[in-house]
Amino acid sequence: MLPGEYRLRLERLEFYGRWCKPGDFYRYLLLGWLVYGVLLFLVQNLMFGDRLRKAREARLAAEALSASLCEQNRRTEEEARYDPLTGALNRLGGEKLLGELGEMPLSFIYIDIDHFKGVNDGHGHPVGDEVLKHMVSELLRHCDSLCRLVRWGGEEFVLVCLHYDEGRAAALAERLRGALEGYRHWPLGLGITASFGVAERRGDSLEQALKRADEALYQAKQNGRNRVEVAPD
Repeated sequence: MLPGEYRLRLERLEFYGRWCKPGDFYRYLLLGWLVYGVLLFLVQNLMFGDRLRKAREARLAAEALSASLCEQNRRTEEEARYDPLTGALNRLGGEKLLGELGEMPLSFIYIDIDHFKGVNDGHGHPVGDEVLKHMVSELLRHCDSLCRLVRWGGEEFVLVCLHYDEGRAAALAERLRGALEGYRHWPLGLGITASFGVAERRGDSLEQALKRADEALYQAKQNGRNRVEVAPD
């Protein structure tokens, strides 16, 4: 056939084979759509479940991170309240403690190492640091769970004795004084003693009671050191 345009006329078209009835056709069509719908539902359900799982994992991860940060902040705040050298509460920790006590009955024992400047000047600050660590360890060994030791500054410490009256606090101070005097493990074989001032809180403010303990400590220093003095009423 030569190239060109042609027109074909179809005179007859026959199909051979089995034909479905119209009712069957619609049933098959409905079944097909039903299968398609079920498959679509399953796929979407799987996708939704995956998204839900990922969202739950993200929420759990966020909660774990938040808990970790809270714990880290708590530890940081807790560490900030303690003296890293001795393990006693630092001045900030002591002030926070006093702020939490309210009207609780208590006594203060103000403690100061005798001639500590001579230890630092004569043997160096590293030896002085060791003296402080040994002293705190020995003090805490003789204290009960009602006592909180605060490094108030330098070689000065305040022992907060909860629910202690003046007599009980004075007796404890005397035991502590004797323990330090008899301690045989000071660095370089030094002989270390301390002076103590005791004051019970009796209707006055914590600041006033602490000041009276400080004044009693000063009196102990004036009276020869290595002794316990109780604040007058």
